[in-house]
Amino acid sequence: MKILIVEDDEFDCRMVKRNLKRAFPDADLSFDWVDVPIIADIHKTVNSYDVCFVDYRLGSVSGIDVIRGLCDLGAKVPFILLTGDESNELDEVALAAGAADFLHKDNLSVSSIRRSTRFCLARNEQEQRLTEMAYSDALTGLANRAAFDQRCKIYLANRHEMSPPVALVLIDLDKFKVVNDTFGHPIGDVLLRDFSRMLASHFGPSDMVARLGGDEFGVLLQLTDKNQTPASLRKWLRSVMKTQFQIADLVLDVFCSIGVSIVPPDSDITQATDILSQADHRLYSDKRLRRLGAFNGNAQSGSLDLDLDLVVHSLESAIERDEFEVVYQPKVNCKTGDITGLEALLRWNSVNFDVGPAHFIPIAEEFGLINEIGRWVLKACCKQLKDWRAGGQILHPIAINVSTLQLEDPNFATMVGATLSEFGIDPALIEFELTEGAFGLQLEACMTQMQSVANLGCQWAIDDFGVGYSSLSRLHKLPISKLKIDKSFLDQLPHDVGAQNISNAIISMARSLSLSVVAEGVEDYGQLTGLDLSDLDDLQGYYCYRPMSASGMTEILSAPLKGKLRAS
Repeated sequence: MKILIVEDDEFDCRMVKRNLKRAFPDADLSFDWVDVPIIADIHKTVNSYDVCFVDYRLGSVSGIDVIRGLCDLGAKVPFILLTGDESNELDEVALAAGAADFLHKDNLSVSSIRRSTRFCLARNEQEQRLTEMAYSDALTGLANRAAFDQRCKIYLANRHEMSPPVALVLIDLDKFKVVNDTFGHPIGDVLLRDFSRMLASHFGPSDMVARLGGDEFGVLLQLTDKNQTPASLRKWLRSVMKTQFQIADLVLDVFCSIGVSIVPPDSDITQATDILSQADHRLYSDKRLRRLGAFNGNAQSGSLDLDLDLVVHSLESAIERDEFEVVYQPKVNCKTGDITGLEALLRWNSVNFDVGPAHFIPIAEEFGLINEIGRWVLKACCKQLKDWRAGGQILHPIAINVSTLQLEDPNFATMVGATLSEFGIDPALIEFELTEGAFGLQLEACMTQMQSVANLGCQWAIDDFGVGYSSLSRLHKLPISKLKIDKSFLDQLPHDVGAQNISNAIISMARSLSLSVVAEGVEDYGQLTGLDLSDLDDLQGYYCYRPMSASGMTEILSAPLKGKLRAS
């Protein structure tokens, strides 16, 4: 039994030790004595003792104050208050402060100290069992939400300027409901238990790992590296967490959304609800990013780890900071290899992020930034055409990608017309591309704007054709002049006969609608084998030209290469 005695009188301390040794002659007893109690110091080790005896009068402080202060900081050891006073009210005050029992020094004996110690140990053991039941999750064995909230409060209450930063991590299993609905709740429960063990294995005994409810988990830890950031901690978690679990004959892939909040010692956050709210907000941001497709390949690998709030904030000022750039990829005639047009591709040269358009364009759409960005791209292309014209280069139509959200702006066609007039650009030199996937419920709303833009003299093309949704009964009513065969079909050529047949079916349909075709994603001459392309059709891809800067494109237009196509 490990015993702590907080007593400023050495004689009284020896008396307590002597009585305890007589009361428990067969027990292995060890003692520690504190004569000048400093609550902050005692708190660090107090829970490692089985019982703690505290004298009522300790010089400038009272035992009541010591017990109350330690209990407020989360001490769980049973305290026995020792006093020579006979006050009837003192025992009530002691119990209210957190003492488990109360002994008069004048009546201290072997029997009384044995009774009190046994009573306190038994009561503490029972309380620990009840606490475990109240503060642990029955399914996983981890701490539960109540324990997690309490630990948050303790961390925040005990901070001082030399304290390490505290990190709160919230983890949510994506689409866990699908597992329950598909395979049943017993399989879901096994998955939660397996995930819990895996998660807990990456943290130490001083860290708290908890199941907060359902498929949400929390981790509370003190950081040894003060340079750790929410992004770096989130990236580390993704790198170490197991993502595949085998349950019976099932192999389940598990991906997570993660929210991290770090509280430095000088933070003004004082409420546990504030840090939880902050982490929860970042968890939602992470989930939203994943839903928007802002990860490459295996999303769990963390190959791209973004903070949604920071991305949106940076996007809002990217134009002002001149971070956007338009690069150009030529399209060439499938027979001659001559350049017939260009596609404008947007790049974001952010000082904070390394993200491509597949990531930031959906975010721009989600947060209402796409119209402003779209206007900037159109102006940049018109300005470039004006510069090329002034430099004597041959001008080719530039294809610009647009979103259906841009077409929902009733002023879209007016904006296009005004921009063309501002730079003196022939409308025939601007072509807009809209993905086939946009032609769902929004088709009718898009058609009016598309027709207004076509009336200006601009062209329209459908991008990524063959993998989206199109109503063929209405397709011929759209003011389009071109179909672009989706790259996914070209990737499978020339070996996949099915992909070849689909590609030729698209070409045949385009012919019947008097539309030309662009085969995009051409990386090898062999991909063209078996395609029924005509001299009206174009190719686009790395085999022809890679995307290039405006200056690089200027050099090409100044001395265009002839006969680019060849069998390899």
